[in-house]
Amino acid sequence: MKKFYFFIILFLLVITGKFYSLPEGTEFLYIPVTIESPATGYSGVCKENISANFLINPSLSAYNQTLTFFAGYAYIFDFPYFQSGISIPFYDLIFSLATKIAGNYNSYNWKDTGSYYNVTAGISKKVVNNFLVGINISFINIQTSNFSDVAYNIGAGFLYRFPDVFSSEKGFCFQNTKFGLSIDGIGKQAIYPDREGIPPLLLRTGFETTFFNTPFLSGIFNIELNYNFFPYEYFFSTGLDLKILKHFGIKAGYLYGNKLIGNQNMGFYPFNFGCYLNSDIGNTKLSIFYSASWYKLRNVSDLIHYIGLEVKLPDFDTNTYLSMRMGEERKTNYSFSPNFDRECDFLPFYLNVKTSRIVQHWELLIFDRKGNVVRKISDKNDEEYDIFKLFSKIFERKESLPIPSRIEWDGISDSGSVLPEGNYFAYFCLINGNLTNYSETNYIGLDITPPGGEIHLKDLYFSPNGDGIKDELYIYPGLSSDKWTLQIVDKEGKILLSSNFCCNIPKEIRWNGKDEKGNPLPEGLYDLVFLGEDEAKNKSIFYVKDILLSLKKYGAYLVFNKKEISFSKDSYLSIKPVVFPENSISKKYRLTIYSEKGEVVKTFEGNSLPYEILWGGEDKNNKKVKDGKYNFLLEVILENEERAKSELYSIIVDSSPPEILDWKVEGVPFSPDDDGENDLLKINLKLKDKTGVSKLKVLIFDPDKRIFKTFAFENKDSIEILWNGRSSDGELVESAAEYNCIVYSQDKVGNEIEKPLCFIPTDVLVEKIDLGYRIRINNIEFEFDRYDILPKSLPIIKRISEILKKYPDYEIEIHGHTDNKGSENYNLNLSKKRAESVFKELVKEGIPAKRMKAKGFGFKYPIKDNSTEEGRRKNRRVEFILKKP
Repeated sequence: MKKFYFFIILFLLVITGKFYSLPEGTEFLYIPVTIESPATGYSGVCKENISANFLINPSLSAYNQTLTFFAGYAYIFDFPYFQSGISIPFYDLIFSLATKIAGNYNSYNWKDTGSYYNVTAGISKKVVNNFLVGINISFINIQTSNFSDVAYNIGAGFLYRFPDVFSSEKGFCFQNTKFGLSIDGIGKQAIYPDREGIPPLLLRTGFETTFFNTPFLSGIFNIELNYNFFPYEYFFSTGLDLKILKHFGIKAGYLYGNKLIGNQNMGFYPFNFGCYLNSDIGNTKLSIFYSASWYKLRNVSDLIHYIGLEVKLPDFDTNTYLSMRMGEERKTNYSFSPNFDRECDFLPFYLNVKTSRIVQHWELLIFDRKGNVVRKISDKNDEEYDIFKLFSKIFERKESLPIPSRIEWDGISDSGSVLPEGNYFAYFCLINGNLTNYSETNYIGLDITPPGGEIHLKDLYFSPNGDGIKDELYIYPGLSSDKWTLQIVDKEGKILLSSNFCCNIPKEIRWNGKDEKGNPLPEGLYDLVFLGEDEAKNKSIFYVKDILLSLKKYGAYLVFNKKEISFSKDSYLSIKPVVFPENSISKKYRLTIYSEKGEVVKTFEGNSLPYEILWGGEDKNNKKVKDGKYNFLLEVILENEERAKSELYSIIVDSSPPEILDWKVEGVPFSPDDDGENDLLKINLKLKDKTGVSKLKVLIFDPDKRIFKTFAFENKDSIEILWNGRSSDGELVESAAEYNCIVYSQDKVGNEIEKPLCFIPTDVLVEKIDLGYRIRINNIEFEFDRYDILPKSLPIIKRISEILKKYPDYEIEIHGHTDNKGSENYNLNLSKKRAESVFKELVKEGIPAKRMKAKGFGFKYPIKDNSTEEGRRKNRRVEFILKKP
């Protein structure tokens, strides 16, 4: 019955409107004509990107944050129509001023209308990012040949943007949806003799949304209703805007109303069209509009042409200073190595920002070489969707968003995946409406590969005695173009000679056996060390051990295939005995192996010196030796009865795998949902090995016992891992699940160990989505083919209830989902009943039933491939959607 009364009243209002008529030639004074509104049926209550539309909705100029000029012109028969205006930003307010001039005393067609002058001033404010308000004051003067009158009135309006429900950049969508409303004409009217007054007391309301969006084409649809009370009239308009490559667009509109608006026989015709062009000239934004509309006056028809222009000048705010530098050296070109070695793992950005503007939004954008955004770190003022809270903020002074002085990046993309090595670039920007300030571009090198190469020596001994034979040691470094330091070190570890090379290491280096000060060094064994470091602070060490410096006429030395060996991996240690001079002939030799304590472990002896001696790691009793340090001494009697004796060479025997000395895990239960509580998991691990750790992996296995995340290190025996909960592909850990952490390690001689470290429990994760929040649980288990919850899942539901109680203002939808085994109807029914079972358990835990709804979707919305067991397990889930009422 109420609906019946409503339609009767609406019908009477429409019929009543037909009893009144506007004098011909005054229709354009009663509809919203701006520089671009005719093309879409004279609509504009939601078009925040055009400054002139503050004449339709006073709030819309709040979108513009730079000095903006606009002007428009039309010629209707012999009647000129002109408007112009300006918008000026000031702190959190926008001041706007516009004028309209129309009229021709001498025209027969317009003699009853005369001339029309209008000045409108407005103030608007962006209360929050999705809510604009504004107020206008207008003064109007009308004149004919024998009459004049003045009007003064006020108007107000707001624009509200809804949260995006379905966002996409690949086609159809439902985003940037806005609702606008304005009231105008409150005050004194200017009244023609025996005719209606202007401006009318009016109410405008409208809706606009982007329904299609691709990089090439986007489509915007709008619909509006204008209702004038004094005089009574109404009209309805709808429009379509197709934007091509963001620079060119075409528009079409339809207009329908009573009297002479949207009438095919008289006044404004229903159909309108137009186009526009957007262009950037330097930092100035220029928009040109054209609209066409048929108009009929006193049985004469003509096409009205509207031309409009808007110029948005660049930001002249000299008080804004924005600079970004990287690293402790404050560079704009910097490299880092996110490899968890505790050195240069994070790239620090240092910001220096000074501005008198209100900062609403800032972003640090990192791009790959192709210009794709791989990481966005940002913050912005929250959008508020509670209409009552919005209106309470209108008169509050708007606060600027704080800007951090330092931001760190860990080399992870927005999807959570580890980015590959390569070159990237970044800049920082401040965003305030349509105004953006940019820092200078910073160039980034992501490099986790340490300096590499190889070293060749002509001989492992030399004799700097001035006889012209082997007086120098020849070194041939084939190393990468990084920073290198060459060191000569004695057996006590003392650095005797050091030389630095920066990115241009010579192909040949000669050492004459002298130290840093030019003093000759004594005979003995020396180590050659190359220390490398690249711009990302990756480091590497290359050794050539046991180089013999000898001044004797006769001598001996040993060449080993390895300086460290595992007899569980290698069968033999190869030892090549050498005497010099090279033409010397041995008569008898003995190679003795000593323990670290000086005890004889093994002896090899004979007459003619062999080319190679193989040691299998056994002692003189043919038992395998223990791990440790062993010393080798070669003694030779030559054919001429001269004796040659080597230095004492050392070899490390290590047949045992690395040992885990200590470990610690912090941040459990793990909850990487950006709520500030246990968002990062910290793993500290320390290992021990005689030869050192060569490879180290920390493997995280998911509930399906598949590798979910791998952390890999080289030449590290102590590590600290900070994990954000995402796999290498960017997938987030599951809620209320258990992940297994396993350590794999290999030492420098190939001994391996793989050992479970710990289990990592995850908490219930609350994800932010466009609708509000979402909790996704895969581990609530039910009886097979039934909807009874297994007792072991009740603690999970209890934990969910504890979290839901933290969001008392949100309604809760419980969504049940299944895999695709079974029929569609069977799974819909099963998922609904399982959601209802969870509903009942939550009520028992104190969640009010009136806050919740249970729904079942069967296998309609899979999140993984149902063709695999892993995918089916993840599709069998319960989701909790938290939405504001």
